[in-house]
Amino acid sequence: MQPIQLETRATAETRELPSQASLRHYLSQKRGTAEIEAFMGRVQAVYNGLYAQRPAFDNQQLRTHLENNILLGLALYRALQADGQSPADAYTETRDYL
Repeated sequence: MQPIQLETRATAETRELPSQASLRHYLSQKRGTAEIEAFMGRVQAVYNGLYAQRPAFDNQQLRTHLENNILLGLALYRALQADGQSPADAYTETRDYL
């Protein structure tokens, strides 16, 4: 069986982080206000990188799910790891948020 080949985009496109209010509320239970804003900036930067390299889906539902859920979760996970969390702890926090 041949693996599925996905066309990707390599652009400088950016998009506002989806569900910002929800993520800020979740983080407010664990972090201070100043720390949340700095962390949100790091999540946004990771999200922008992932968004610029996302696969090009023709199906609107797949594209929406990718951009609003999958990329957000992956950006959060990577930002948590960059802040020093272990992969297991970053996974648990990401799972708890999503």
